[in-house]
Amino acid sequence: MIRATERGVFGQVIDTPHDADLADLAPPAADVDLDHIPELLGDWRLRAILWARLGRTNRPAPAEDRLLVIADAASRLGVSKDWLYRNSGRLPFTVRLAERALRYSAKGIDRWIAGRVGRGR
Repeated sequence: MIRATERGVFGQVIDTPHDADLADLAPPAADVDLDHIPELLGDWRLRAILWARLGRTNRPAPAEDRLLVIADAASRLGVSKDWLYRNSGRLPFTVRLAERALRYSAKGIDRWIAGRVGRGR
């Protein structure tokens, strides 16, 4: 069997089989008892665990953003609706749906507030 040397995730030197050799190993590997796989993987164990983690389908869905109307956005910001209308053009969380239809990103407002916390005027 031809082997190539490479560095593992943590810098350790590991021997890896050539691609041609992997084809020869496929049928016997399919018959290996599941309880014996971790010990047979040896240095490949970390990779197997990481590949398994990538294959999970139960990842949490990213939280969706909500578009707020003027009253809700003003309340969340602690400002008047008038102030929010006047400053909408320069606020990064403003979403213009149509010429006279503004909405405000809830996540954008939260990020904007977080970026301003602790800053002086």
